[in-house]
Amino acid sequence: MKQKYLILTGLLLSLITKSYSQSTENQYSGWLAIYHKQKLTGKWGYLFDAQYRTDKQFSNTSAYLLRPGISYDVSKNQAAGAGYAFFGSYEDEKSSRIFYAENRIWEQYQIDAKIGKATLSNRLRLEQRFINMENGGFSQRLRYYIRSQVPLVKVEDSFKKGIYMALQNELFVNVQHQERASNSFLDQNRSYISFGYRLNKKIDTELGYQYVYSKDPNGNLRNNVFQVAIYTDF
Repeated sequence: MKQKYLILTGLLLSLITKSYSQSTENQYSGWLAIYHKQKLTGKWGYLFDAQYRTDKQFSNTSAYLLRPGISYDVSKNQAAGAGYAFFGSYEDEKSSRIFYAENRIWEQYQIDAKIGKATLSNRLRLEQRFINMENGGFSQRLRYYIRSQVPLVKVEDSFKKGIYMALQNELFVNVQHQERASNSFLDQNRSYISFGYRLNKKIDTELGYQYVYSKDPNGNLRNNVFQVAIYTDF
């Protein structure tokens, strides 16, 4: 079972999409991310994550994201959720910077599993996007996310403290009005590897590398992202 799990994870993380046009841009940037889960009452919980992203020179703000939501535990290892997200981004045009705002509504379903001492999470998320662009408007995007966390220390019962490795991949596809987004069915793919340290059962810290391939109406973008992330679960 463990070998099958490792093979599956490796295949998913090797999903680096090839370029579909000759116009390709390579960038390097930094992301800071915070992911928070909060138990409320009964089966209900609160979700929140925030991201800050730099531009390709690591000097200016490229984008930021705020995403609150509510979750409901369908069973011990399955949860449904829904919420709102605000995404703000900047683009340089000649001597000025232009700010674009995007509002999103999202719904998701997540299934968690434990394989040996490792954990495996699968999540499907649907987004309704209200894009503030010249050709903007309403569009929908579907995202599939898989993540595994493997402790690198001896674990007796549950992983409470120590070093771990995380592997994940997330695929984005446009399912409605793709001409108002990236003008392609494939929107982007993110492959990520990191090493982290669990301070306790409620707080994880990570330093990782993420390869982001994304489609754009004018071509393709390959972004090499260095990310610092904090995960909290209370």
